[in-house]
Amino acid sequence: QLSQMLKRLFPFGRGLVHDYWAANVWAVYLFADKVLTFLCRKITPLGRFTGNFIPLPVISPAVSTVCLLLGMIPAFYCAWNVAANSTTLSLSKTTTVTKKKDDTVDEIFIGDEKQNTFFVRAVVYCSFTGFMFSYHCHEKAIMTSIIPLTLLSTTSREDASLFLRTSTLGHFGLLPLLFRPAEAMLKFFICVAFLSLAVFLLEHCIAEGEENKVAEVDTVTSKFPDGICGSNMCGLLRPMDKAGLVVLCCLFAYMEIIHPLFMRPKNAMEFLPLLATSVICAIGLVGCWLRSLVLMIRCVQSPPLFVKEEGNASKKKKE
Repeated sequence: QLSQMLKRLFPFGRGLVHDYWAANVWAVYLFADKVLTFLCRKITPLGRFTGNFIPLPVISPAVSTVCLLLGMIPAFYCAWNVAANSTTLSLSKTTTVTKKKDDTVDEIFIGDEKQNTFFVRAVVYCSFTGFMFSYHCHEKAIMTSIIPLTLLSTTSREDASLFLRTSTLGHFGLLPLLFRPAEAMLKFFICVAFLSLAVFLLEHCIAEGEENKVAEVDTVTSKFPDGICGSNMCGLLRPMDKAGLVVLCCLFAYMEIIHPLFMRPKNAMEFLPLLATSVICAIGLVGCWLRSLVLMIRCVQSPPLFVKEEGNASKKKKE
């Protein structure tokens, strides 16, 4: 029983991926391998290659483990910096005012709320890294990134956009697990309802939070820190996100309508829907993984904001 449990925990004998590839780095790697193999087989008769084509190297469990550890190094480095500067990073709750030089200068400190969320950001990034580089990773493992990411989804527009992208791509990658034709409309309406409700609620929560932040800052200064107002106040779904939704809708139509009607009866390209789902979702999720890395590093590097206002020394002296 112990040996069976170890085989379940460390399935090194089952290969790098499932028959249905998880939408991670290895899906893109294997897709590139198949494309190169196909192209070289077509080019060989032309005499451009001699001998047999050697595909991309096979990924062993050791290589996968090394990639996983290397991918987590940024989180370890950021955690070390946070621990080294814990005193500075702990100043992040409220707006305070200090006076210097005989009450002639008011120095206003506005704490950076991003710094409070570093631990959750590190968990999200490490979960993403585990999903991207783990050996024989299952497609459902993306939930280990989506669940902690919900804790950050209401903190800023960037985090909300990252949550929407990750959850949409991650959930879409799970749709082939519901393979019965009768479940097609159920899958479609569940995805549309979740995305619509998430966008509506997050837009409302973030807009309310931005109004509160603007009100707090306005009580002490007329200047606003970056991220409270200005260029960051835009919709949660960017043009790139909308283009991605169009691609996913076209892919869903092919999976559920075109392929079953025209290609499945001929037994042609039986695994093309699974391949397309894995690769398209993998490309999007790799982008989300890199975005989580950027937000984690920015969280550590963002300095606290100080705004200085000149006081009227003569009036204060008279008082």
